[in-house]
Amino acid sequence: MNTDKKNVFILFYLMTEFCDSKYIIKKNKRNTICNHSSTLSAMTGEAKEFLERLATNDTCFEDTATLLEGVIVYKYLGIIEDSRGIPTRSSFEEVQSKLISRVERLCHTRLNAKNLFSAINQHAISLINYHIGVLRLEPADFSKLDDAVRAVLVKNKIHLRPGCKERLYLPRTELGRGLHSVELRSEHMLLQLLDCLEKK
Repeated sequence: MNTDKKNVFILFYLMTEFCDSKYIIKKNKRNTICNHSSTLSAMTGEAKEFLERLATNDTCFEDTATLLEGVIVYKYLGIIEDSRGIPTRSSFEEVQSKLISRVERLCHTRLNAKNLFSAINQHAISLINYHIGVLRLEPADFSKLDDAVRAVLVKNKIHLRPGCKERLYLPRTELGRGLHSVELRSEHMLLQLLDCLEKK
C-alpha cells in the first residue's frame, strides 16, 4: 500500500509538471487523496500507466515525491504542515526570521523616521497577517516578535533602549513613532474574526 501511495504522489507531481490535461485528477479536500482503497488502486493504475507513457528512464523524479509518514512536513500556501494537516512550529520560526531580516534591511536604508516606520509596518510587520488565526500561537509569541523588532531598532540606533516603549507604538498624530505592535494587531484581528463568526 505504501508504494501505491508513493506512486500516486509521483503521479500528482508529474501531472502538474507536464500538464497532461487528459490525466489531471482534482482533489476535493487538500488533506485526503482518496477515501477508498478501490479509488487508490485505480489511481495507482493511472499513475503506472502515466509513467509508462512518459517513457523516461531519468531518475530525477525519484527525489521529488515522497510519502508522508508520521510527522514529515509539507508546505501548503506558505504554511508548513505535518502529514495530518496541522501547522508546525517551524512556520512561525520562518516568518519570525523573515520579519526580522526585513526590519534589518529597512534599517540600513536612508529613509527618514516617518517613512521608515511606515515601511516597517507595510513591508515587515504585514508579513504576519496571513499567519494570525492559522497558526496556533500564544500572545507571548507575538510579544517575542515585538521584542525582536525593538531589539533590531535599538541595535541600529533608531530607537534608544531607555526610550519610552509605549511611545514607539503611539500613532504619529499623538507624538509617537507610529510602529504597529504585532501583539495588539493579532489580538485585534482575532477579535474581528470572532465577531464575524458570532454574527453568522
